[in-house]
Amino acid sequence: MIGPEGNPSDDIREILARWSWERDGPRARVFWGADGVERLQVRLEAGLLQYEGVGRPDGLRPEGFESAWDAARAKEGKVGPEAADALRHEAQLFHQRASAWFLLGAFDRAAADCARNASAMQWLVENALPEIDPTPLQSIHLAAILLQARAEATGCARRGDTQGALAAIDRALGRMQHFQREGDAGSTEAAMLRALRDAFIPKLPSSQRADLEQRLREAVRRENFALASILRDELRQISE
Repeated sequence: MIGPEGNPSDDIREILARWSWERDGPRARVFWGADGVERLQVRLEAGLLQYEGVGRPDGLRPEGFESAWDAARAKEGKVGPEAADALRHEAQLFHQRASAWFLLGAFDRAAADCARNASAMQWLVENALPEIDPTPLQSIHLAAILLQARAEATGCARRGDTQGALAAIDRALGRMQHFQREGDAGSTEAAMLRALRDAFIPKLPSSQRADLEQRLREAVRRENFALASILRDELRQISE
């Protein structure tokens, strides 16, 4: 039998009534709690999500450390299944907060959470026991690279820096190269980045052709042929 476990003060309907739901999607806001700590909220249709603005999004300190990743790095030996699950769950929290920062237009903070996740998942793949499946870790890694590129590119575009936006996308595509060598991993994310890049191309002044050509020569010199192919496509679209 289900019985009441809370009290009337637990009811969040008053908060929801003050912050109406928009049918076009979630909304986000930053506020400071009674303790003066910055927090981030996301309004969903039936409730709220709340994250700490700094540190681990849920405010917990695993084993007294800032994060489960910090706790894992403080230990010797390979990472086992239980610790790997904790790191994966933690990365999902950081990705959710990054998405909320993106909604708010706080693109630098979204990119920072994504960069943290990409580093954490790369470390975990390199330090996990052999029996741990790397596929879900790589999926989180790819999602972090994609959202980081979107955040950086959008932030540059808001400042009128189309060249910077394209450079952010190119960097992300370059980071995805090693996933492509492992099969189809990353193909969807890479396609999304190319589509994003294509959206920026018409905004690129033709006077920047020389810069693109220089980057192309450098990519060929470094044998980064994936990036070279991307830059050739950009030059072709400018010509057209």
